[in-house]
Amino acid sequence: MDLDWLIFPSPDSSYTTEKTPNGEIIYIPKKIKKDKEHKKHNIDKDKTNKDYEKKDKETSKEDKENKENKENKENKDKEKENKEKENKAKENKDKNIQDIDIEINDSEPKYQESKYETKHIPCFFLRSTSSSVCSKYALFYHGNAEDVNLAYEIINHIRFTLAVNVIAPEYPGYGIYPGRPNEETIFEDTIHVYDYLTETLGISPNNIIIFGRSLGTSPSTHLASKKHVSALVLISPMLSIRTIVKDILGTLVSYSIRDRFRNGEMIPEVKCPILIIHGQNDNLIKYYHSTELYNRAKSPCELVLPENMDHNEFDFFQEFSEPLLDFLSRNGIFANTQPCNNKLTSELLKVPEEFKRPYEQWNCLTTLLQKFSIN
Repeated sequence: MDLDWLIFPSPDSSYTTEKTPNGEIIYIPKKIKKDKEHKKHNIDKDKTNKDYEKKDKETSKEDKENKENKENKENKDKEKENKEKENKAKENKDKNIQDIDIEINDSEPKYQESKYETKHIPCFFLRSTSSSVCSKYALFYHGNAEDVNLAYEIINHIRFTLAVNVIAPEYPGYGIYPGRPNEETIFEDTIHVYDYLTETLGISPNNIIIFGRSLGTSPSTHLASKKHVSALVLISPMLSIRTIVKDILGTLVSYSIRDRFRNGEMIPEVKCPILIIHGQNDNLIKYYHSTELYNRAKSPCELVLPENMDHNEFDFFQEFSEPLLDFLSRNGIFANTQPCNNKLTSELLKVPEEFKRPYEQWNCLTTLLQKFSIN
């Protein structure tokens, strides 16, 4: 059942490409898959051409043998007739080969952009307050009812608390990012951002810490399960979407939707130290989700359950900063940061053409009205 309109209640964008009140927007390029697809097609095409060449050689050999046999026949009239048939067959063969070549050319794949295809990921960027060049980075993945600009308060708090650069990637269908929100694209984007930092900018994985809150705990857990980072911090995480639906709407409804964002399956694959913070007053995602994730984690994991913390309201200092700093200190996170002279270039601040085109933003309220035909 398609419940994306309920799972992704994205608000109206609180920022634009021209105006971002609380920080800068950078556009991190994605790794393009088209080169691989073209390469695969060319290999397949070369293989097809070689097969036809082989077939032509075999056919020519057979024709030669038939011709020698025909020359030994006594009946000249029949020999002449056979030669005429041979010439006719040869003409048909040439015609067929020509048709085959045309067919191959017509089958050349056409790589056209889809309606919302983008080559960049818009990310909210806050520079470290410690120095002009800082080698430490925090990746922050926000919740499902906000965009990166609405998450500014906690992002800025992380920047000042840890004296790090903070990059918060946007999700498709949120903010200025065209498209529909979906698990596959969100997960793929985490790898694009990580690879850009580590491969293009040369940032050491030991200098990267990942934060995720609510829905954002899933892309952050996915990234930490696939790549090496210094630490993973989860705020109000979930076991999976289906588990949340089961808690709120019951077992029957939960099995009517496709499960996704399965943190419970991914967290055993995380190799770095993990900190889980979850309020006991959280009525949206029950804190037993975090206790279960804690039990499933195989790497060093700490669980903090503030008594008065709920899903959206909590004390940044007492319920977040204090356990965070204690966790980082105990695990030696950022203790041996490696210097990096590469800066985020001004090119990343230039708005790509695909973000200059108007698009219809994915919006939960609009979709909800359409679902129930409310004007």
